[in-house]
Amino acid sequence: MICVLDLDRTITEPETVLVWLQGILNKYYSEVRAQGRSVGAKAAKGVWLDIVPSTLVTVADGPLWIPDRDAKRWVQTHPKGQIAAGVSKNKTTEGYYIHTVKLLKAWRDRLPTESCRLKSYILETLTYGAIGVPKSHATAIVSVLEGVERSYGIYRGLNSVPAIYDPGNPTVNIAKRWQFSEFNDFMTQVKSAAVTARQALDSTDETESRKLWRKIFGSKFGQ
Repeated sequence: MICVLDLDRTITEPETVLVWLQGILNKYYSEVRAQGRSVGAKAAKGVWLDIVPSTLVTVADGPLWIPDRDAKRWVQTHPKGQIAAGVSKNKTTEGYYIHTVKLLKAWRDRLPTESCRLKSYILETLTYGAIGVPKSHATAIVSVLEGVERSYGIYRGLNSVPAIYDPGNPTVNIAKRWQFSEFNDFMTQVKSAAVTARQALDSTDETESRKLWRKIFGSKFGQ
């Protein structure tokens, strides 16, 4: 949740506004947690909220400044630009983009360790860049997994995390807080899943194909 505030970022420290927001949320939620660029709060029925304080860069529909606690400075983001980019990509892929993001988030959530379960927006951006123009959900999944491995697998050998730019605000590297150990763990899972997905797509045996897809998406896939 983005909370747009009327403040002057040039005289307001990021830590100050985050502590202020946390103090307010403590009055209404039983579990509140300080985070890097937001304050987390546990709402009803276990729903977890990330509340991000922000202030306008220039105009209401444009980029926003948000606080970065670790960097101790204000950084830019563009939520409405992100939404517009996603809507456009979904249109050009005839609806496959959003479906593919949801499928890959389901796969991500099943990964064995927390370190390889990357942030949703990085996953959405990787999907945005690699999906191409798919003809089915299966080809979309294969395109993304193989595309991510092809584009970023080399960085594992370089011991570095690649820059991944926000399609809604291309000057912002959304992967700058991604640790190499986390990136490496995620890419290990991508490489394995890409091989399995390709085998599932190419299989001419429906039973065998379903079995392979279930290795990626779980035993309930296809039921």
